[in-house]
Amino acid sequence: MDCGSLTSISKRETVMAMAIGLSLVASLVGSTCGCHFSAIYALGDSNSDTGSVSATFGRVPPPYGETFFGRPSGRYSDGRLIIDFIADELKLPFLNAYLDAIESIYSHGANFAASGSTIQPADSKLVGAGFNPLSLDIQLLQFEQLKERTNELYGQDISITDRLSRPEEFSKALYMLDCGQNDLHYGLVTTTEEQVKASVPNIISQLTVAIKKLYQNGARIFWMHNTGPIGCLPIFVINSPPKPGNADQAGCIKSYNEVAQEFNKQLKDRVSQLRAKLLDARLIYVDIYSAKYSLISEANKHGFVGPFMNCCGQYGYYHVECGKASVVNGTEIFGPSCSDPSKHISWDGIHYTEAANHWVANKILDGSLSDPPVPITRPKESQPDPSCQLPKNKLILLCCLTEHTSTSNLLAFFARKRLLQLPGRTLILVQTSISMDGARPGIRISRRWKTASAWASRKNVKTFAIAAFFAVAFSLFLLSAKQRSVGQFNGCDFPAIFNFGDSNSDTGGKSAAFGRIPLPNGNTFFHKPAGRYCDGKLIIDFIAEKLGLPYLGAYLDSIIANFQHGANFATAGSTIQSLDARMFKQGFSPISLDVQLLQFQQFKERINELYKEGLNSNIKSKLARPEDFSRALYTFDIGQNDLSAAFKSMTEKQAVQSVPGIINQLAQAVKRLHHQGARTFWIHNTSPIGCLPYQVLDYPPQTENMDQNGCIRSHNEVAQEFNRQLKERVSQLRMQLPDAVLTYVDIYSAKYSLISEAKKHGFANPLTYCCGHYRDILCWRKKIVNGTEILGTSCGNPSAYISWDGIHYSHAANLWVANKALDGLFSDPSTPITEACHMPLRL
Repeated sequence: MDCGSLTSISKRETVMAMAIGLSLVASLVGSTCGCHFSAIYALGDSNSDTGSVSATFGRVPPPYGETFFGRPSGRYSDGRLIIDFIADELKLPFLNAYLDAIESIYSHGANFAASGSTIQPADSKLVGAGFNPLSLDIQLLQFEQLKERTNELYGQDISITDRLSRPEEFSKALYMLDCGQNDLHYGLVTTTEEQVKASVPNIISQLTVAIKKLYQNGARIFWMHNTGPIGCLPIFVINSPPKPGNADQAGCIKSYNEVAQEFNKQLKDRVSQLRAKLLDARLIYVDIYSAKYSLISEANKHGFVGPFMNCCGQYGYYHVECGKASVVNGTEIFGPSCSDPSKHISWDGIHYTEAANHWVANKILDGSLSDPPVPITRPKESQPDPSCQLPKNKLILLCCLTEHTSTSNLLAFFARKRLLQLPGRTLILVQTSISMDGARPGIRISRRWKTASAWASRKNVKTFAIAAFFAVAFSLFLLSAKQRSVGQFNGCDFPAIFNFGDSNSDTGGKSAAFGRIPLPNGNTFFHKPAGRYCDGKLIIDFIAEKLGLPYLGAYLDSIIANFQHGANFATAGSTIQSLDARMFKQGFSPISLDVQLLQFQQFKERINELYKEGLNSNIKSKLARPEDFSRALYTFDIGQNDLSAAFKSMTEKQAVQSVPGIINQLAQAVKRLHHQGARTFWIHNTSPIGCLPYQVLDYPPQTENMDQNGCIRSHNEVAQEFNRQLKERVSQLRMQLPDAVLTYVDIYSAKYSLISEAKKHGFANPLTYCCGHYRDILCWRKKIVNGTEILGTSCGNPSAYISWDGIHYSHAANLWVANKALDGLFSDPSTPITEACHMPLRL
């Protein structure tokens, strides 16, 4: 292709090149804004969630997103949110949700906001009432992990760091907070209005702690929304109409709004106090309440219908949520959207429409409702900041997006457009090869070349581009040769693995969502935290090695996401049973098996959508192909936490009685995956839970209840009953799903064999563990004992221990078990994992 002649460019390539070129040039030479933010970091609830809850707990369904995006976009609105209009105003891309690993790029910030979240840390009462466990304290842990891992990764791998902010950008970013509405919502539906007001100081104090933590992490500019007029939400006004004398002039519940106003008064006072303490920070208090109430009070004047008429879903006589179906008097009723969302303020009774969000954004972004009254583009000061002006050596980025680029003609084209007449400036050329035919794998080459005189360096640019092409092409050749050699002994040639489970196979899901697992976890093999509750690799890692595939990336770990060869939906603490308040209080994960299935379903749907739309080669190289889902291996390792939860709350007899229901839910999960196209299953039974050191410490067995290894006999008998019923159900599933291959793997026997002969295999006492001290000082945690701080450190030689931390197995033990289990010695049928796709012979 000749970039100097536009007639030789296809229509599609022209649009791509012009769109990217114009946006880059405009962003660099078109503005002299008061302060150019390179990134935004948002924390909050559904008012600013752009996809975290959707990615984590199940996709937000249509008609959400229909107005602007044309499909669900993870937002609880028909289109854009205020955070999207803020990004527009600052000339930045829309923020990707931190927990949404598909397509996400964080070079311009990240969104940690999660629908249903609160400022108060989530407890069993909040979760039981339907609020989100991803509360503000968890969002802060997510931010700290993103920053920490960015610092670690930066400079190691260009393909990764191009997706992340530079470390120095964190102190220059805008930090936006929009939360508090759910704290008030919870209080209003569970306590009295006076009790809610009494709780406000504590809520504000916790928000203050969050701001200080962000400040300690380098944040300096804060844009803080107060809470909206909660008494005007249709869900309250319609479901709990205001009593006589408690309706204001707009028809809202006056007392509810007074609670919100008290929250806002105390928030504004606290922000003023923080300004006096954080002298080098800039804190902008934004009166969202007044903007929204102004719109609600004069809805007709501004072209909207009545403010209590939501566009999507039904409230009142019967309740049907937006985008969902409900059976009313024997008839299924769907919650559709109205014909013209732009005429409505409320989208679904709780959240605002895109039109309303746009109206409110226009009111607040100019600073007229802020304290101090400065626009969002100039939060530092009222006059333009010289430090934000375009520097003399500002880099100009030029692109040509095909593989047949003529560098000379490219330069000539931009010269004719007068884009090179910037004396004294640096020019960067980026040459990229993009496969336009959808072939797999797509090859993308992207390298930068800096020169003070572009014209004098054309030969250097050509030489660099050619060298880069051959270097990358040769590397890809070697990689493909290696993959071919691996595939020669892989009988089934699985293109991908999709795993479901708990901490026995979690490679980073819990760590990404709820706070990074620190060292010494990961030290033996990865030499850094790797999201695993282990000193090294798990059995799922050895499965990947056995099949010649890369280690599985956790679905929720968006920082270094690559799902070309599968995804891991397992999260530590997960159960087969759906989580309830009791189990959450006991410390189990909200990402139970049913939620993991929703994640998988969304993952598959979005990949199919992206392939239909013609995704670029860079994204394609990080995702499984649609046809891979039916050829992949589906692995399960879950159930241990269900038994652990039972032992905490019921008798052993009751625990046994609960097993059929648990097994039935696991069988339903297998059937749902089969319905989604899964055909090959590798299902682990549960481990000898009575041999876990922590279990023995928690429930010291009487002599008559202790087996020859010191394990709790009765607990192991419950596990064996679970496994007996699981094996029977797998046999039934083979009859029900005749085109599927299901392998039952007796992990229990493999692990118990190791425990029984620990010394023979070179391990220490199986009831001791390597990391942590005693029952109350967990691995990597600190505790004050008799006035002395004790750290739960690692032993000197983890390879001598079966148990890593009292609950999880060590790298060495996992390796031993994997070597026994993966060759089919403990499988039914007795098939090695490399042959698990083959239907066994039935005589």
